[in-house]
Amino acid sequence: MANAEQVAQLKRSISEWNRWRITNPDVMIDLRDADLRNARLSDANLNNAHLSRATLRGADLRRADLRGATLTGADLTGAHLEDANLTGAYVTRHQLDSAKSHARALLPFAAP
Repeated sequence: MANAEQVAQLKRSISEWNRWRITNPDVMIDLRDADLRNARLSDANLNNAHLSRATLRGADLRRADLRGATLTGADLTGAHLEDANLTGAYVTRHQLDSAKSHARALLPFAAP
């Protein structure tokens, strides 16, 4: 289950979220099962975040830092992942194929 305080903070302000991540680098980011559909998460620092089973349907994740994030079972249908960094992320090709776009994204595996 997602950490409700982290979900609220992330939805409130990406700039505040990113500052908080810089000052709290060792805090586990638990966004498992979070409902983040249509959320504006562009430029968000989500590296090593636990996003298993999160609903990211239609979310704006452009330029998001998702390095090492766990996206197992996350719904990325219609998500915008342009220029996102997914290096080392746990995500499947099928999940990425369901996204609206992942142009120029750094993927955890070689593109076809």
